[in-house]
Amino acid sequence: MRTSILLLFFVQCYSSLFSAHILGGDITYACLGINTDNTIDIEVTCRVFRDNFSSGALCDFQFDFGLYEEQADGDWHFVSIVGNETVPDVVALAGMELDSCLDSSLPAGECLELCEYVFEIENLPIIDFNYQIAYQRCCLANTIQNVMAPEDTGIALNSIITSQAQNTCNSSPIITNEPIKLFCAGGSIEYDMSAIDADGDSLVYTLCAPLEAGGPEGASIPGDPGSCNGIMPTPALCVPPFDPVVFASPFSSDFPIPSDPAISIGATTGIISGVINAIGQYMLAVCIDEYRDGVWIGSVRRQMAITSIACEGLQEVTLSSNAEGGDPIYQIEVNQEFTITNDSGDAFAGHIWALDLGSNTITEFTNSFSWTFEEAGIYQLVLTVSAGTSCEQVILIDIEVLDDKVNDIFDVFVPNAFSPNGDGKNDAFGVVALNQDFEEFSLQIWNRWGELIFETDNPGILWEGNTKGGTKHQQGVYVYTLNYKYPNRSSEEKRGNISLLK
Repeated sequence: MRTSILLLFFVQCYSSLFSAHILGGDITYACLGINTDNTIDIEVTCRVFRDNFSSGALCDFQFDFGLYEEQADGDWHFVSIVGNETVPDVVALAGMELDSCLDSSLPAGECLELCEYVFEIENLPIIDFNYQIAYQRCCLANTIQNVMAPEDTGIALNSIITSQAQNTCNSSPIITNEPIKLFCAGGSIEYDMSAIDADGDSLVYTLCAPLEAGGPEGASIPGDPGSCNGIMPTPALCVPPFDPVVFASPFSSDFPIPSDPAISIGATTGIISGVINAIGQYMLAVCIDEYRDGVWIGSVRRQMAITSIACEGLQEVTLSSNAEGGDPIYQIEVNQEFTITNDSGDAFAGHIWALDLGSNTITEFTNSFSWTFEEAGIYQLVLTVSAGTSCEQVILIDIEVLDDKVNDIFDVFVPNAFSPNGDGKNDAFGVVALNQDFEEFSLQIWNRWGELIFETDNPGILWEGNTKGGTKHQQGVYVYTLNYKYPNRSSEEKRGNISLLK
């Protein structure tokens, strides 16, 4: 088994927003062919992004990648060092891509380096288990706000070559877009993280957790830099699996950025969308699962930092409505017309109102929107406005439609949406009933995969959108089943959908 390597430095300049160290990366591979002795040749590409403001976590001119083999019991066994021969090269790229709301005259300053390691592994035996190639290096940029102690947290980049991938000479998907971009706090984002696949396999995109490895030992404090808590962990000693980073509260792998609506990724498009509502730098990861004829064949994990800054191009939006409330939810009766208007004058050249009714979406393109709701529930109206440029802002408007039929002593009302965002309004899901004296009561909630995620026989216990382990579920549509009975009355059953909004 022989390896060769090429190291490239890509340099991008942008304003002085970061302080030091690693900002993301990924590992991909391409099959070069299967040999007659039942071995395979592959080319591995590792891309590591770092800011160039300090000397921390350099683009190393020599680096030891670890090659590991999975065992029958699921443990990983170190095989060898790969990719430790280097031939450096330097390529300069154009300036960092800016969000459409940013001022293009941002001053030039420090630079972003893309360290790209390319090497071959020849005569790798084809086995019945998986291989893993890993890069371990400390530390993350200390400006990252959603990870605990980022300055003491290293990164683990890896690629798993499954047994099926070995036998079919599969090549992994490759993300073509660069992982570092500036966005406007308060503005909507649409960030394409889609990949290309040389084999034409089906790709499914999800948000997942970045992986950590290493620590600060051997840097500015005493210790062994090659320990598993060192700045350059020794591959033979520090074997997979790698732990996910420890997120700072309230962040998680599916809520890595302060955003409303929460950022999400299209499962088939790979497009990240949402509205970042705070200034800062945040770490996230995108996992791309590869399927061939419905069978999982491998996965790629792109880890990256997203940065949001204040932008002067965003305008204040002032709304008025005939409904009560509005901070944060409007209230109106069933069959009463709801009207809302953007009173911001001539600041905006375009409006798009979108009301999701489940079966269809109602849209308007003027500065006002009107609709008469025929059913009680909580609805969300989305207003997208622009100031005559490509810069867009998204405003979420929650509407609670009330029905006086609930006043019937035996009537039970089930909302169709709730928003567990901690604002004190509609933070939990449960039934609405004046008469709580049930003889029988059972409420169950299921996710889209048919898994039971919440159940209670007490009408006073509400679902706050958490898993049984206490973490938050993603925004989406869930299914409920409600069975109840009042004394001296027949049993009732209700089924339907509920929307968890962020």
